[in-house]
Amino acid sequence: MRFVTALLVLATASGCGGTAPASGAHPAPATNGKGSGSSSGDTSGGAGANTRPAGTPSGTSPVDPAQPAHDVTGAGTSGSQSFPDVPVQDESKLPVYLFKKSELATLVPLVEPYAPNGNAPELEPSAPQYDGARGRFEDFLNQAMKVPFMAPGRDFTVVVPQTDEVNASADAFQVIRINSATLTFCKPDQLLAVLCHEIGHSIRNHSVKGAQATRADGLDPKIDKLYADGHAFVDQHYDDARGVYKHDKAAYKAAIAAWDALRQYTDMVKGQESTADLTGAIMCAKLGMPPDNYINGMYTFFKDGAAAGAAKQKERFGGPVQDGQEITVGKDEVFSLLFSFDDHPAVPERIGQLVRLKSEWSAYYDPAQTLYAQWAPIFKAALPAGATLVERPATFKLRRVADER
Repeated sequence: MRFVTALLVLATASGCGGTAPASGAHPAPATNGKGSGSSSGDTSGGAGANTRPAGTPSGTSPVDPAQPAHDVTGAGTSGSQSFPDVPVQDESKLPVYLFKKSELATLVPLVEPYAPNGNAPELEPSAPQYDGARGRFEDFLNQAMKVPFMAPGRDFTVVVPQTDEVNASADAFQVIRINSATLTFCKPDQLLAVLCHEIGHSIRNHSVKGAQATRADGLDPKIDKLYADGHAFVDQHYDDARGVYKHDKAAYKAAIAAWDALRQYTDMVKGQESTADLTGAIMCAKLGMPPDNYINGMYTFFKDGAAAGAAKQKERFGGPVQDGQEITVGKDEVFSLLFSFDDHPAVPERIGQLVRLKSEWSAYYDPAQTLYAQWAPIFKAALPAGATLVERPATFKLRRVADER
C-alpha cells in the first residue's frame, strides 16, 4: 500500500486541507515529533476536532481572539509582516498536535535514515512539457539534501504530472510529486516552502510510521468502515440516471460527524503536519531562506488557496451547497468532494506556531548558504514557455464550505 502525505489540496475553502487516503492508507505522525509512538495516548487535552473554517477560533481553540495579531520581525527578516487573522498562541492551551518551545529540540537531528514502506509502486509519469521543470527541481532538492546538516540525506525523484489540482505530496519511496498547476499557481518562496514541508514528511519517515501506528492501534478497521459508510451515503443520494447528487443536510451532517469523531486518528495526523511545518522551516533556514520568507510563503500559499477555493465553489455551485440542492457531478467525484478527514491544523494554528517558535527554529538560519539565492532563477527557468497563472484551481472539498460545517 502506498502511503502519501500531502500538504493541502488547494482550493479547500478553509485552507486547512483534509485528506481522504485510499482505504487502508492511513498516515500518522512519526516518533520524535508530535503524536510520537502509539496513538493510544491522551487526546482529550487538545483544542478539539477542528471543524471550523480557518481564522474562526472556537472557545476551545489554542488561539485567543483577544490577543494582538502577530507582527513578524527579527533575524533574517525581509520586512515587517502582519497576520491579522493569526492571534498569539498561549502555550498553556495548546492542543496535543502543536509543539511547545521545549519540544522543538526533538526534531534535531533533522533527517532520519530512510525507511521505505514495502515495495515501491510504478513511478507516475511526468507531463512531457514539464520534464525540464522536473529535472531542475530534482537536481536542486538533491543538492539541498547534501548540505551536511541534512545527513544522512535522501535521493529524491521528482514527478510533475499534468493536473489542475494545486498540490504537492511526498510518498514513502523518496518521490516528491508536484502537480503541474502548483507551478503556475505559486510564487518562488511559496513553492520552496511547500517543498521543504513535503521533504519534512519524507525525512521523518511519516508514511511508514503512520502505517505502523494505525495497525498497532487498531484504527484500520474503523477507517475502512468510514469509507464503506461514505460510499453507501453516496449511493443513497446520487441519481445515476441523471448524474446528479442531491444534498441532504441532516443526513450528511450525521455521516461526516463520524469522520470528525475519530480524534485518535486526526490528532495524530495533525501532529505529522505540525512536525513537517517545523522541519520544513529548519530546512529552509539552513538553505539560506530568511525565516520570515518561509512564514510568509506558507501563509500566502494557504490564503491564496482559500480564496481560490471559495471562488471556484461559488462559480461551480453558486456558493455553499444548500439543503436539497442538486448538483451535476460525476459519481466518482462525489465521495472525494464530501468525505475527508479533518486532519490538518487550521491555518492560524500552523502560522501561529511558526511565529511563536521563530526564535528557536530561526537559530538554524544560514545567511552564507547560497542555495536559496539559486532557487528563484531555477523556478522561473522551470516554467514551460507560455505558462500562465492558475487563478482558480478545479479541485476542492464541498465539506469545507458547506453550511453545516
